[in-house]
Amino acid sequence: MHTLQHDPEVAVLAEAANALVSHGLARAWPLLLEAFQRENAWLRRCSVLSAVAEHPEAQPDALLQVAQLAIADADGTVRVGGAGGAADPAAGR
Repeated sequence: MHTLQHDPEVAVLAEAANALVSHGLARAWPLLLEAFQRENAWLRRCSVLSAVAEHPEAQPDALLQVAQLAIADADGTVRVGGAGGAADPAAGR
């Protein structure tokens, strides 16, 4: 959790997000949501978005919530990622 919250490296954050979801998305979801809301760098947000959207246990409500946040993002890359998840919640599974 500390790594997800404090590490400045995008690759480390992405691995931390993936490691958390490997223990179950339901348990990791509050931390991932908080990380997405806290981060302002597009690559960090996309890492969190990917960890959630590609998880086989992803629930439609969680996907919709993160997709809505992504679509409202100022960065076009994050918006496109959010729109892809919103358009096809089963993408990546």
